[in-house]
Amino acid sequence: MLPPLTLSAGDSRAFNGVCDSIKKAITNLKDFQKRDKDKNRTEKGLSKLVNKLELELKNRKCDNNNVKEDAMVLLQSTKLLYPQIIKVETGTRTTIVITRDSLSWTFVLHGNEVGKWVTTYGFGFSSAKYNGDSYVTKQLLDTSAYKIIKSTRPQIYDLNYIPAVFFSYFPTNNNEPCNYSCTAGLGYDLSAPVIFGGFNIMYRYNIGLSLGVVFQQQYRLKGQYNENDIISVPLDINQLHDKIYRPNIYLAVHFRFGENPFKTKQVNAEE
Repeated sequence: MLPPLTLSAGDSRAFNGVCDSIKKAITNLKDFQKRDKDKNRTEKGLSKLVNKLELELKNRKCDNNNVKEDAMVLLQSTKLLYPQIIKVETGTRTTIVITRDSLSWTFVLHGNEVGKWVTTYGFGFSSAKYNGDSYVTKQLLDTSAYKIIKSTRPQIYDLNYIPAVFFSYFPTNNNEPCNYSCTAGLGYDLSAPVIFGGFNIMYRYNIGLSLGVVFQQQYRLKGQYNENDIISVPLDINQLHDKIYRPNIYLAVHFRFGENPFKTKQVNAEE
């Protein structure tokens, strides 16, 4: 029995069919590597031939292992793996410069931003049910005297409406659809300033929903009065109460104006 042929299949003309296009791509790439270093031998031209050969290997069902092996070896010769790991940390920028002969390529890698503040505008809602008790004076029947009684307690759906501006800090900047942060806000309920503090979730940094604690002015019965006291003159709500800041639970919806929240962000491939 004769020994097998030792000629490389990539250079052989003995194989035809589906492997021919792969062999042609191999020949074109080898010819390119032999050219002189002139304007016809560019990085762009090499990339085009490499992509062509990779595409042929992917799309052609060549059953000749020698042809495929020649293609893989040739493709590997066009790449140089630099084994060092380059770590790009948050808040840093790393510049990589690759040179060959008189050519140079510069790549700038940016780490995630250290963090950013986002300002939004919206509305906070707190339930009047948790404001505490308030009192009114009621005239006693057939007398000129008045009794201090507790007013009707609001329901949980009796809401206080508070326009506000919110400030949220995101430790890292990313392109995820939803991001989480702590938030603080400052509002005005038409009578006094209001302070918010809570947890915030935002969609595309534009539409937010937050939940937390709000400090707002509430009525508390003055120290000289007690429930069921009898007095000689009627008193209005401000005469009966002191205004003090007390905590309450709030839910807020807020928005940032400036960009479309439903637009997909594109990342620059060179960065």
